[in-house]
Amino acid sequence: MTRAVLLSRLQGHVCVFGDEKDLWWTLPSGPPAYHFDAQGRLIDFTLDVGDSTQFQRVYDIYHGQKIALADLPARFQEAAR
Repeated sequence: MTRAVLLSRLQGHVCVFGDEKDLWWTLPSGPPAYHFDAQGRLIDFTLDVGDSTQFQRVYDIYHGQKIALADLPARFQEAAR
């Protein structure tokens, strides 16, 4: 995982971006992205966020607040209580 964003439209929801890797048969236009709810449950994902304009639009992933990946476990544990 490379970075995480606290989604502005959904209270406590997070989008985590994975590593972008070139494959010998294709060049991805963006990294994979994973949408988690406030409790840390996976809600949605896309293997190539650059090709998924619907994922970008629905979750507004580029306008959220950046958060440290190291903060995710504590954030999800606290929300689960």
